[in-house]
Amino acid sequence: MHKKILIDWYSSTRNLERFVCSDDLSPENVLQSLNDFLGASLPWQSVAPRNGYQVAYSCSRQITAMWQRKEGDLFLDFTGEGCRLIETLSPDFNWFGFIAAASQHSGYHCSRLDVACDTFGELSMRSIIRYSLDGRYISRWRLPPRIVQGREETVDFGSPQSRTMLRIYNKTLERQCRVATDIKVPEKWVRVELQMRNEACESFHREWMACGDLGRVYFGIVGNQLRFVKERFQGHSERSMAVQWWSHFLEGHESLALAYAGGLDYNFDSLRRYTLGQAGSSIHTYLMATDWDIDQLIQQVKHRQINARQRALLVQIGVDVI
Repeated sequence: MHKKILIDWYSSTRNLERFVCSDDLSPENVLQSLNDFLGASLPWQSVAPRNGYQVAYSCSRQITAMWQRKEGDLFLDFTGEGCRLIETLSPDFNWFGFIAAASQHSGYHCSRLDVACDTFGELSMRSIIRYSLDGRYISRWRLPPRIVQGREETVDFGSPQSRTMLRIYNKTLERQCRVATDIKVPEKWVRVELQMRNEACESFHREWMACGDLGRVYFGIVGNQLRFVKERFQGHSERSMAVQWWSHFLEGHESLALAYAGGLDYNFDSLRRYTLGQAGSSIHTYLMATDWDIDQLIQQVKHRQINARQRALLVQIGVDVI
């Protein structure tokens, strides 16, 4: 079986009244608006609300919608099984189009996004655990991984409280402990799950919308966050070569860093101030020295690489980025 990349959790909020486009915030009207947006007639059932919400409905306890009775946010949550459920109930459903449309909602915020890759025989939990215990890895996370062995086999880089966490676990073992013994479970099933929250979700979303390739963004970010290596050279990570099985898993995709919007504001105004202000005199001098040959300047800079923050700005203002 070939490996497969899938959305395995999705949580978001948006302005309730703007989403419904009506003052009628009755459960019937809100749920009908949700069904229209999802492209499926989900069998919603009333459940106990949580997290301060007043109204809550769920579909098979896997897809949940919650909101206030009068105003506020509409919270929509898909568990891993909920993600598979909506894909089944709505045959034309696709996550790229769904998230692209959801991001246009007034007040939209994605609070959790899990993207997983299922492998069947390509990765070995035994090797992953051994390399993790031996410290033969280069990681963007400051703390060592959490390693669990026994009735489950899991290696967690990061924590559920951090912006990102990478969970690698034995899916075959997990499924065998949950289902009846007569149900066949795929062998050597290892899942590599990238869990993101808040700003990390936004960064992943920008990159995905920019290139349209879920695998490219997933493997690029995973490869940037973690690398299992043959030997770790302390203080010289560039000399630590990735092991073949990890490089094969990443499929040769270029490393991609998550770009957060925090810190100093970076927008078109700040870009213009820097270009025409701090760098303006240098550009002026260069153009004078080349007899105002603007075409030569364009040729000199058009193939320069841009960083993740610059790419995010271009996507934000609607410029296609190759």
